[in-house]
Amino acid sequence: MEGLTRGWTAPANGPKEQRVTQTASVRPSGDTFVIDNYVKRDDRFTITVNHSTMQLAAVAVKSWLDKPKDAVSGDIRFSRLPDGAVYPAFSSVNVSAEHLTITTVNSNYSIPLD
Repeated sequence: MEGLTRGWTAPANGPKEQRVTQTASVRPSGDTFVIDNYVKRDDRFTITVNHSTMQLAAVAVKSWLDKPKDAVSGDIRFSRLPDGAVYPAFSSVNVSAEHLTITTVNSNYSIPLD
């Protein structure tokens, strides 16, 4: 899992940039951008933007660990505070082969009183 995470978060420069530009495909669809084959064959990275605020709304990753049957996915959905700050309100990681799902929900944020 650590190696996969490193592959998704490392900057796309040097050899990775060359591989990404040769194999990845980017498909804009409304407020969503889908990048296929970013780190591994048949993986998918999806970014969704809130059109009215132009802020990040969601990020989703679908990939695999050692073999394609070892599917792993991640999902982050963002919410907005009254002052306009965006925060990850929901995150989930799912490792299908291990029957493991980790979900985090963040809520009840408030602006401190002076």
